[in-house]
Amino acid sequence: MNNYKKFGVIAGQVFIGLGFSILGGIVGLICDYIVSKTSGVYSDFSEFLLNGLIGCYIGLLTGVCFDGYKYLKQNGRQNEFLKFLLVSGIGISCGILGLYLIVTNYWSFGLSNILANSLAATLPLIGILLGSILVLTRDTPQT
Repeated sequence: MNNYKKFGVIAGQVFIGLGFSILGGIVGLICDYIVSKTSGVYSDFSEFLLNGLIGCYIGLLTGVCFDGYKYLKQNGRQNEFLKFLLVSGIGISCGILGLYLIVTNYWSFGLSNILANSLAATLPLIGILLGSILVLTRDTPQT
């Protein structure tokens, strides 16, 4: 696989993941609103945002896995989807852990607010794209 095709696969993963992430965030907020209206227990603003953020992460994982499965099926490598899903799940978990560590301790790392916020926004995406880099762009041996 040449570098141009690898870049295309990664760029596709980024855009599909971000699109699904936005949709997941909207769905998470709508679900929180519906549950609040039906149960009569209203969440405060931070819980409302946290539900939207959880929806974003679930949407991000769903979008990247959807695009990755389409790519693997197109190339006849469906049996590698479980490995791709596992690496992507571990990647987003590590990204969220890094997000937590940076947000809670950015002052001890000597980071500015702008750099800490930028890293916080991109770490889960970088973590989940490790699945794309490690599994999807790997060259298959010719038999």
